[in-house]
Amino acid sequence: MVTKEIFVIIVAFTAILSFSLGVVWQQGGHETLAEEGVEYEQVIAQSGEFTLTAEYAKNNEWEYEITGSFDNQCPKFDVSTELIDSLPAVVKVKMVVYKPADEVLCAQAIKPVKETGTFEATAETEIEFIVQEAESRPTVTGLPALEG
Repeated sequence: MVTKEIFVIIVAFTAILSFSLGVVWQQGGHETLAEEGVEYEQVIAQSGEFTLTAEYAKNNEWEYEITGSFDNQCPKFDVSTELIDSLPAVVKVKMVVYKPADEVLCAQAIKPVKETGTFEATAETEIEFIVQEAESRPTVTGLPALEG
């Protein structure tokens, strides 16, 4: 009789323990899904005629897009990103626009700009967008640099 009671107690204890572990395991899975499903707001910044839209993708990676237009076909540009180590962290997205020399004739037609890229930073990073104008584009060994 005592062995039957011990057997029933062991079976009941095992069943309760298994059920409890199953519930805890399922709850942990839901928390992970909730963390993965977090949506972050887009960051939108304006500088002159250009707009930067940046969005946190995942795993410390941001995706950005710069849109706007030039009023003629001549300007070229470069885009760079720089992570400033501060609290909170700041990423500066800098667009340098190279205007042609005064003696260059340019077709007066709107030139749309759409530049995309990525950079690495935490989800809490602040984004700054700067557009700077420069007189001429840097050259490499006397040859014009590649177009952007």
